[in-house]
Amino acid sequence: MSRMIPPRVHHRTPSSERRVFSRLRKDAGTGEWTVLHSLGLARRGTKPYGEIDFVILIPGTGVICLEVKGGRVRCQDGVWYSRDRYGVEHRLPRSPIAQVREAVFGLRSAVIGRFGASSEVASLHYSSAVVLPDVGSIPVTPEHDPVEVIDIDALRNPISKPIMSAMRNDARRLNKRAASAWATPKNLKLLRNYLRPDFDVALARSTTIRRSEERIIQLTEEQYDILDLLERNPRCLVEGAAGTGKTLLALEFARRAAPTVEKILLLCYNRLLGDWLAQRANDILPKQVVVASSFHRYVRELIFGSTLAEEFRKAEQGERYDNTDMFNLVYPLYGELAASESDEPVALCIIDEAQDLITAPTLRVLNAVLADGLAGGRWVMLGDFSRQALYSDSRSDWSEMLSPFVNPGRYTIAPLTRNCRNTYRIGEETALMSGFESLPYRLDRSDCLPVDYRYWKNREHQVARLRDVLNKLLRDNIPRSDVVVLSPRRYKSSVAARFRQEIAPVGDLVGADDRIAFSTIQAFKGLESPIVIVCDVENMEGDYGRSLMYVGMSRARSYLIVLLHERLQKTVAQAVQRQLKGLFG
Repeated sequence: MSRMIPPRVHHRTPSSERRVFSRLRKDAGTGEWTVLHSLGLARRGTKPYGEIDFVILIPGTGVICLEVKGGRVRCQDGVWYSRDRYGVEHRLPRSPIAQVREAVFGLRSAVIGRFGASSEVASLHYSSAVVLPDVGSIPVTPEHDPVEVIDIDALRNPISKPIMSAMRNDARRLNKRAASAWATPKNLKLLRNYLRPDFDVALARSTTIRRSEERIIQLTEEQYDILDLLERNPRCLVEGAAGTGKTLLALEFARRAAPTVEKILLLCYNRLLGDWLAQRANDILPKQVVVASSFHRYVRELIFGSTLAEEFRKAEQGERYDNTDMFNLVYPLYGELAASESDEPVALCIIDEAQDLITAPTLRVLNAVLADGLAGGRWVMLGDFSRQALYSDSRSDWSEMLSPFVNPGRYTIAPLTRNCRNTYRIGEETALMSGFESLPYRLDRSDCLPVDYRYWKNREHQVARLRDVLNKLLRDNIPRSDVVVLSPRRYKSSVAARFRQEIAPVGDLVGADDRIAFSTIQAFKGLESPIVIVCDVENMEGDYGRSLMYVGMSRARSYLIVLLHERLQKTVAQAVQRQLKGLFG
C-alpha cells in the first residue's frame, strides 16, 4: 500500500478521483510510493501546479502527475469533448494531455525555483499521464503516445502497471533513463516536504477569543508525522510544551477520523477551551459523529441522561462537598456509573490538556465510555507534563496513573518539539521565567518584538502602567479583539477592574461589545492571542507560581507585555541574563 497524503479523500472529491485514489492505495505494487492527492479546494490555482489531481513519487523511478477525467470523454480530430450527467456534451478548452503537461512544467519550474536548476531534486524525471476510468479506445493522436492515456482497458490490470509503463516510455522518449538514479528516498522526501503543504492543509479558527474569521494553517512537518503516527497506532500519548500545536492536532485528527469512525469524543479540561472546541467542531465536523466539550460538561450531560440524574442533582446542590471534591470525585463517580448505562460506546476518544485529566477518577470514566476500554480501545491523549498542570498534581507520574488501565507496551508515546505559536523572544523568555534549565521546544528565529516588562510599586502605579499600555496599543491602531488581558486574580480583584469601560471578562463580551477581553490565566489555558498583557504579577516562586507564568506568557503569539511588582525586577534581570542550555545551539 502506498502512503497517501492526505490519508483520506474529501467528501467533495469527484467519484472518478475517489476510485483512482482507492486503486493507488490498495495496489500491492505501490508499496513504496508516496501519493499526493489534490483536494480541489479554494487553494487550487494558487500554484502553477494547482490543477494536478495526483502527484506520485516513485523511488528509483521519478515523479508522475496524473489528471483524472471521469465520465464520458472522447477525442475527435484532436478535439476533446466530455458529456455531463444530463447527456449534454461540452467541448473542453484544451486536451487533458496538454493540461497535465503544462501542470508538470509548472511543477518542475517551482521545484527549480526552490532547489535550483542543477539540484538532484530538479533533475528527477517528471512525467505525466491522463486517467480515463470510464472510457476506452481513445484514438491515438500526434499529441500523445498510447501509454500516456490510462483508460478503462488499462485499468483491468493493477494501476501501478500502466503508470510504470507511462514512466518508462517517457524516459526512453526523452532519454531520461539516467534520471532515475536521482529518485532516492532522500530526494523524494525533500520533494514531498516541499509539496505537502499545498496538498494537505488544516482549517482552524483564530484562537483570539472574539475573532471568528477562518484562516488556512499549514501544519509543520513534525505535526504531519504525528498525524501519520496517530493513523497507524490505536493508542497514543503525545507530549508537547506550550505552543507546539496540540489542540490543533486534536481537532485535525478528529476531522480526519470522522468519515470512518462512528462516534468520536473530543475532550479537554478547561471550560473556555471546551467552548471553543465545541464551536469549532460544530463548524467543520459532523454533529452526529463528534462530541466536543470540556470533560466536566460532558460528564454532567452524561449523568443527566441517566437514571442517576436526580441523585446527582441533590449532591450538586447540597453542602456536603466543596468545589474541589465535587469536580474531582463526585463528577467522575457518577459519570462512571452513568457510562455503564449508555448503549452508545465511544469509538475514538481524543483528550487535550491530558496533564490535567490523567487522574484515577477521570480515567475510570474514560475507561467506561470507550469501546473496549483504555486497554483495547482507540484513544489519543495530548498534554504538556512540564509546567501546564494547574489543576492536578504536577508531580504525579502520568505513566503510573495510566498503568492500572493500560499496559505501557499497549500505547505509543510521541513528542512534539517545535513551538509554532510564539515568537522566539516570547518562547525563550517564557522558558526563562518559568525556571526551565533548557528550552522545552524548538523555536524559529526571525525578527520580532521584545517582551515588554513594566514594573509597578503599588496598585495605583499599576493602574497607570496599564493605562499607558492600552493607550499605546490603541494609538497604534491595534484591534481590541487582538488583545487579551490575563491575571492570576479574578476580575473583581484585578487591576483590570479599574478599566470597566475598556476591559471586561470574556464571558461578558457579546454582540457588538468591543471591549478588550479579560480572563484569569488558569481559564485561558489552551487558548492564545496575538497580543497578551499579563498583569497583577507579584509572585514567580514555587512550582505553581512558575506554572502560572509559563501558561500566561505562552498565550501570546506576537507581542507580550508583563506588569510586575518592582520587587521582581532583580529576579527578571537574573533570568534574562541566564543562558539556557542549548538555547543558542
